[in-house]
Amino acid sequence: MENSRILTAGEFAKIVGVTKHTLFHYDEIGLFRPEKKGENGYRYYSMAQIEVFDVIYTLKDLDMPLSEIREYLDRRSPGTLLELLDKEQEIVEQKEKRLKRTKEWIIGKRKLIKETETIDTEAVELLEMPAVYEVSVRVDTADEKIWAMETGRLLDMCDSFGIKGVRGIGYMQPLDCIKEGLYNSYEKAYVVTERNIPGAGCVKRPAGTYLAAYHVGHWQTLNEAYERMLAYAESAGLTLCGGCYEDYQLDGLTQKTEEEYVTRVSCRIDGACGGCR
Repeated sequence: MENSRILTAGEFAKIVGVTKHTLFHYDEIGLFRPEKKGENGYRYYSMAQIEVFDVIYTLKDLDMPLSEIREYLDRRSPGTLLELLDKEQEIVEQKEKRLKRTKEWIIGKRKLIKETETIDTEAVELLEMPAVYEVSVRVDTADEKIWAMETGRLLDMCDSFGIKGVRGIGYMQPLDCIKEGLYNSYEKAYVVTERNIPGAGCVKRPAGTYLAAYHVGHWQTLNEAYERMLAYAESAGLTLCGGCYEDYQLDGLTQKTEEEYVTRVSCRIDGACGGCR
């Protein structure tokens, strides 16, 4: 070609970092047409089109459908670009929030796994726990179908508010029932978050000293951990209060069977945080 500012499809594709087939496809759907076509059917592009193509890939990186990108290009103007940028900025900010939550979950999960590697699962220990918030549903029923529906509703709530607990779903039983040897008297299922999420109906679990025991095995044998915890409390003269919390240390993400799960059961010590409610 006489004009050095005109590029073949192969040259243009190399500059913008795509294949010639991508350029051909964009031409076929009317998204990005070549500057001109030769009599032999070859496509030729101008240097000025590089900037337009960059806009297409910027919008594509924002997950904007090709049909919407084509629509924008057909009516592009300063005003429509400002309108588009406002919309895309909101989308980007939402993605940033999700990525931040995912990063926090990854950091928390790695910390939990490493912590579990050092735990003596036969031990009973005193833990100073910070205040946390729970999003919860009631599961005080023997009907497994209702239990499953409520657990599903809890997951939907957490998803809608962007809550992703490091320990997954936990469960609470009344201390009185545990003392009476009733180990299947669940009242609520919950997911823990460090922040109070407006509109999510979060309930604060107060900071304090908690007595904790660990269990390796199926949840149906958690009585073994509860018995050790209660025996320790009695021998040490500790008074427990509130509910008994069951939280996974290791679950299905790391263990192949429920018999390999590691669960922590814990209960607050009366007076360690100004009394129990």
